[in-house]
Amino acid sequence: MSDTLLTPSSTRSPVVSTALATVSGLVLVTVAVTAIGVVLGEEVAGALGVGLFVGIWGGAGFGFMVAAARLAAKAQESAGH
Repeated sequence: MSDTLLTPSSTRSPVVSTALATVSGLVLVTVAVTAIGVVLGEEVAGALGVGLFVGIWGGAGFGFMVAAARLAAKAQESAGH
């Protein structure tokens, strides 16, 4: 797995790029929203619940869209457009 993470994105397979972008988005948004909730006085369990909800729908969705846009750009480049 570490070899995959260190591989330049130009040589990574589209599936790996999509998975990395999706998981990164999920983790980053979940951690950020959970931390904000805890700082604002929410209990850890409640903040984590909201963080996971927002992370799944927002972060993973954003990661998937970014990966799809990259894949579309690569397809256009390879087609010569």
